[in-house]
Amino acid sequence: MKIVEHSVRRWESYPGADTETCLWEAGVEHEGEYYEVRMEAREVGADKMYYMGYIRNTRCIKAYFSDGWLGFGFSDIRGTCKYILKSMRKVIRGDYSSIKGAGHSVDMP
Repeated sequence: MKIVEHSVRRWESYPGADTETCLWEAGVEHEGEYYEVRMEAREVGADKMYYMGYIRNTRCIKAYFSDGWLGFGFSDIRGTCKYILKSMRKVIRGDYSSIKGAGHSVDMP
């Protein structure tokens, strides 16, 4: 598994906000397949960050999920993103056991 390209963007969470949202976008190559990956980080106060991860649901994903992007992370878990990255790596390697419903990971830290 190799990151072949990536970028980071930042913007105000909403006009006039004193918090920012960051988006990391990457192209990941694994066994000849190309995956689009995103990780969003949003400030939620008290020096805590809220993270969500996404993998574009393309034909590289060998199972059927109706959502256009597979989602990783939960709104009530703050301050950590390592479990999201581990779960996304699992899916890229072909383990879809934690993806449920229309396409959301149920992995927790």
